[in-house]
Amino acid sequence: MSQTMLDGSSHSHADGKCPAADIFGPNPHAFCPPQDGDLRSPCPAVNTMANHGYIPRDGKHLNADIIIPALMECYNISKPFALVLTYGSLHLLQQGTKEFSLHDLARHGYIEHNASLCHADAGPGEEYAPVHPDLKMMQEFFADSAGGLVMNTEDVARARVRRESSYPGGSGLDLNHAVIACGEISAVLNIFNHPDPQLVARGVPLQPPSTFSWLFGLLGLARSPDPEITPTDGVSINVLRRWLQEERLPEGWKPYHETTLRSILLTTNKMRSIMRKLRAEASVDEVNPSSTTIASGVSAGIAATKDETSSSTGTVS
Repeated sequence: MSQTMLDGSSHSHADGKCPAADIFGPNPHAFCPPQDGDLRSPCPAVNTMANHGYIPRDGKHLNADIIIPALMECYNISKPFALVLTYGSLHLLQQGTKEFSLHDLARHGYIEHNASLCHADAGPGEEYAPVHPDLKMMQEFFADSAGGLVMNTEDVARARVRRESSYPGGSGLDLNHAVIACGEISAVLNIFNHPDPQLVARGVPLQPPSTFSWLFGLLGLARSPDPEITPTDGVSINVLRRWLQEERLPEGWKPYHETTLRSILLTTNKMRSIMRKLRAEASVDEVNPSSTTIASGVSAGIAATKDETSSSTGTVS
C-alpha cells in the first residue's frame, strides 16, 4: 500500500475509516478524496470533514453526537453555534430519524435550495440536487470579487443578488432559504478569515476593528493593527477555490479563531443589508435610465415623428 492512496487510488472506506490515512503518519485527519460507495452532499463544509476524517469518511450513519464535536474540532465553531446548526438542520431535514447520511442533505427543498453560488439546481422532478460543484458557476462567483484576490461580505452580497436575480421574480428562494443561503456563506467568511501578510502587501485591507477596538482607538489605547495577527477583510480566493472544488482544508490547517453564532448573525445581517441596497439601486436604474439612454430614446422618437410626418405629407427626404 503506497502513499498515493491518499491522493485518490482506489480503496475502501469500510466502516467510515481510511486504511491509507491510518497507515501513513500520526495525522488522523489526512486528506483522502471520496471512494466508490462513499456518500457526499452539496455542502462543502461537511464533505470536507468526511474527506479529512472528522466524521466517517464514507459519509454514512451520521448523527448529532458525531457532527457537533466534529464541527467544533475541524472549524473551531462554538458549541452553541454547533448545536443550533446541527439540530436546526435535522429539524429542516424532516428525516423522522436521528441517523442520516451526507447524501440525505441533497434532498431538494429541505436544507438544500436553489440559487446556490457554486452548485446547479436540482432538475425538474429530481428529489436530490447535484453534489459536485459547477466549475463555471464557481468562476462566476469569484468574478464578483471587486479586487480579484479575496471574497468579502460585499463581494458575496453582490454574488447572491446576481444569482437570485436570474430567477423569475428576482429571487427563486423563500425567506427561510434566503436566510440559510446567506448564513452558509457567512460561516465560510468567518471560518476562513485568517491573517495573510502577503495579501495585505498586495493591497487587501485588514479586517475593520470591532466596536471596542474603535473606542480604544479614540482613546489612544489601541495598537496599530499587525498584519501578522489581524485577519484580512475577506477570504483568499485561492483558499476558497481549493476548499470548494476539492473539498479540502488548506495545508497546515488550524482555525485562527472561534466562530460564534453571534459573528454569523452579524455577518448575515450585514450581507442582507447590502443585498437590499444593491437591489434598490438596481430598481432605481430600471426606473430612471441614464441620461444617455433617455437622450437616445428622445432622438429616436423625434426621428420617427419626422419620418411619419414626411410620409403623411408625401414629402421625400
